[in-house]
Amino acid sequence: MLPLKQTECAEILKTTRNSVTLYLDSNKIFKNKWIFSSIELSKEQLSKFLIPLTVWEVVTGELLGDGHISYDPIRKPLINARLEFTFAAKILHYVNYLKFNSLAPLCTSSKPTPWSNSKLEDKEPTQYWFSTKRLPILTSLHGVWYKEIEGKFIKVLPYNIEELLTPLALGHLFFSKFQK
Repeated sequence: MLPLKQTECAEILKTTRNSVTLYLDSNKIFKNKWIFSSIELSKEQLSKFLIPLTVWEVVTGELLGDGHISYDPIRKPLINARLEFTFAAKILHYVNYLKFNSLAPLCTSSKPTPWSNSKLEDKEPTQYWFSTKRLPILTSLHGVWYKEIEGKFIKVLPYNIEELLTPLALGHLFFSKFQK
């Protein structure tokens, strides 16, 4: 396919030629690696991006433990939720496995962040923290796992918790809870 002219891009994007010109002239297309396409993305293609059920089983186990969903629908309603986890340094191998394998479809490629109880820089970390990407599906999940009580969001068990207690979910709950 030949590159489109700026006028053709403007027509497809339903914007002005000037907007396309400004965008291209500012080199944003290269800096942010955005590329315009006139090809539609079908629902069939989007279904390939669904998060596997096993990931949700892991999320259930972690939420039953110390994992939590960070979301503030009152003060920041336009920012999606994310999952956050804090673990003892002695189970860093588990933290890495969780982030880069079990929850990989939800996470970025950055390493878990070390945290120390000491104000001294040379102390070994005592804990590690990481969070997932902020996603609309996690915002929806917040409504299932949390209820607002007296202005605070308190974690609650979903109504159908017995359906969510799979061996994988229980394995993650027990490992993360009892290895601390």
